[in-house]
Amino acid sequence: MKKIQCLLFAFLGTSSAASLSKDAAWKAFKTLHGKKYRSLEEESYRRNIWEEEIQFVGEHNAEAELGLHSFKLGENEFSDLLLGEFLATLGGYNASVDEDIDIEEAIFPEALAFPSEWDNREKGLVTTVRSQGNCGACWAFSAVGTLEGAWAKHSGDLIRLSEQDLVDCVKANGGCGGGGISSALTWVHNHQGLEKNTDYPYHAHAGTCRHDTDKTVATLSKIRKVQSKNENDLKRAVHNRGPVSMSLHVNKKFKAYKNGVFDDTTCPKNKPNHALLVVGWKYSPVQKRTKWYVKNSWGKSWGVDGYINILEGKNICGMANSPLYAEI
Repeated sequence: MKKIQCLLFAFLGTSSAASLSKDAAWKAFKTLHGKKYRSLEEESYRRNIWEEEIQFVGEHNAEAELGLHSFKLGENEFSDLLLGEFLATLGGYNASVDEDIDIEEAIFPEALAFPSEWDNREKGLVTTVRSQGNCGACWAFSAVGTLEGAWAKHSGDLIRLSEQDLVDCVKANGGCGGGGISSALTWVHNHQGLEKNTDYPYHAHAGTCRHDTDKTVATLSKIRKVQSKNENDLKRAVHNRGPVSMSLHVNKKFKAYKNGVFDDTTCPKNKPNHALLVVGWKYSPVQKRTKWYVKNSWGKSWGVDGYINILEGKNICGMANSPLYAEI
């Protein structure tokens, strides 16, 4: 496996296939990610997408080496998918579902201080990264993440909760077809909590609702929204309340993110299509900038062990437009 990764890295590190033929690199990609295609025609189609992606990655990384970007891209298991089809199965945030839900805004005094760095993973408020699979259930993973953190902060017990409970049961949302964060949390409030993942395991497709109130382990009393586009208040919420749910716009560079601080200011700010979880931040006195730690639901092989670091202070991709959190 390490040999395959080295072959891919050698290919990705050059602007041409001088050190490795494209045929060998394509074979390595398929092997590393377990890719199987139904026909030669489909494989040819996927390879063309992959080759365009690799060229895109190489061009961006060359610019990054010149100091034009603070993050790098890379090949991943989604590199043979077009952005649109990728988002159709691994996005799933639908802002329109949340529009009619009235949520009280959290009021944080401007004088309320926060540290230069904070990480709720270190505080025992964040469960491990998992994958939503081929199911547009990011909204469920984001909602579960803020509830897990709030419940752990309240009870001292970090429990992995069930996204499948939400996917199957929140009728206001569309299961694997997408949904909203606040509508999911409202359902949890109205149905006496959420079950454990061990009792209601995730299987990446919508089914019949089997919610059992006798098995619920985490409840919430309120949903609070953070003041829109106020990243200092977002820090106050993450610091004082725990992990915070948010939505943003995923573009082609976000899809291929590998490491560094994502600073793409060209990303649309008013077209959210994906939901994630803000767990902390860190200020760098050397670089004089702050990065957000953001948990994703595309598995640990994506990004930095399943996370993306996003530049603070510029509302990148609209991440600070409508954050919210659960309150016990």
